[in-house]
Amino acid sequence: MLKVGLTGGMGSGKSSVARRLRELGCVIIDADAIAREIVEPGQPALRELVEAFGRDILDADGRLLRSRLANRAFTSKEKTATLNAITHPRIRDRTAERFAEAGPKDIVVHDMPLLVENDLAADHHIVIVVHAPVDVRVKRLVEGRGVAEADARRRIAAQISDEERLAAADAVIDNSGTERALITQVDKIWRTRLVPMSGVAGLAEPQPVRPSGRIDREVARVTRQFGVGVVGSVLSGNRLVLTVDGEPEIGDAPWRRVGTHWESLDPGNPVTLVRQKTPDFDERVADA
Repeated sequence: MLKVGLTGGMGSGKSSVARRLRELGCVIIDADAIAREIVEPGQPALRELVEAFGRDILDADGRLLRSRLANRAFTSKEKTATLNAITHPRIRDRTAERFAEAGPKDIVVHDMPLLVENDLAADHHIVIVVHAPVDVRVKRLVEGRGVAEADARRRIAAQISDEERLAAADAVIDNSGTERALITQVDKIWRTRLVPMSGVAGLAEPQPVRPSGRIDREVARVTRQFGVGVVGSVLSGNRLVLTVDGEPEIGDAPWRRVGTHWESLDPGNPVTLVRQKTPDFDERVADA
């Protein structure tokens, strides 16, 4: 299973990207849809939200008025933290269920606005960030969702900065232009990155590497996913070579073993893992 993290700030157009990836055959795990599920009437999260933000966040039928909750929860970092503490654990558990339902050959896209904020980027094999300037995003929220401009700017400001989000990106989709331009970028990432990473032979070809934050991203990913520590790094052309302190447990991740080292299948992020030399490791290599 290929795990793709998809994120972007409010109004960036992330949902449009997810919709196109679904059309291309990806399995979409929509964090916003899950967030709606866990606050349905009768769910424990809804009861806790009422206790924290007041009963008038419900309509006459006992259903959550999401806009009223947002108007209260995004007025300060403390209130936003309260909202997140109630909803995030439930979203995490329901998300794990959705991943478990996917097949081993699926390309699974985790569409999550707070992917970076919740320190989940390193859990994915590739992270795609959808980006657009703040003024463009505000205009979309005002014209497309009926959000007041001041509220839109306040809610965007409550999220992490664009710089922090982009630092987590293995690939960036610029959605400041037309829908056609957006679709073209999505199709290219699917064809040149996601399909080769899923193990389909014959499609892989080198792609431009995004250098900003690359070493930090890959060290976090290898450490989190493969159960090893990274003790050294070096760039050899576009290839990042990481020295690890043990044998990585790559499982079904988009990697392959080549002799005594391991290589990523991502054409846009060529990475090699080499084992730190120790007397024990050298003897086992010699006996192999």
